[in-house]
Amino acid sequence: MSAKLSAFLPRLREIEASDAGSLAHGHLVLEMATALDKADADEALALFDQAEGIFRHHHAIHPDAAMAGLSHCLNNRSALLADQEDWQAAIAAASEAVTIRRLRLAGASRTQQDAIRMDLGYSLGALARAQAGAGHLQQAIASCGDALQVLQDFAGRKQDPAFVLLGKLIGFYVQLCTMAGRKPDAALLMPLAMAFTDASQKKS
Repeated sequence: MSAKLSAFLPRLREIEASDAGSLAHGHLVLEMATALDKADADEALALFDQAEGIFRHHHAIHPDAAMAGLSHCLNNRSALLADQEDWQAAIAAASEAVTIRRLRLAGASRTQQDAIRMDLGYSLGALARAQAGAGHLQQAIASCGDALQVLQDFAGRKQDPAFVLLGKLIGFYVQLCTMAGRKPDAALLMPLAMAFTDASQKKS
């Protein structure tokens, strides 16, 4: 086991003894997997497999909580696979995360929607990154454009963490368009730019 995981061992032993296979166990294993990087990729992927298995097992009993955990797991798996340049596997993981998060957003209460929109924006960004890495620039532009539309309501909310994510994805979208030799969609970007400008001019 990687030395990076030593801090998790007391919690892991406790939960394996008292609550093995629970959603809490799945989240701890996911946290452990996410703490690793591509230098420990094999161990991280094995932990992602374990966490995914736990979340999928709980789908019939606690569907929303299980799918929230599973989509988080898939999203982080995609990021690690992209770091390894395993583009097709990264696309598959991010695509499933996007599908799950779209379904969760469609059934979410008003109080849940902002958090799930931000999660969906992350997954669409991860998908766009993997598609670009695989050379599928037009698909990557479409996915990144979808992310901008999902996050557009955050453009005027400077204090929201999704505001920062949206700014990064705008830059990535423009970069992808440049790589593909096409102009960015002005109808998509202009309302965002205006909202960003208004937010920047407001006093914190």
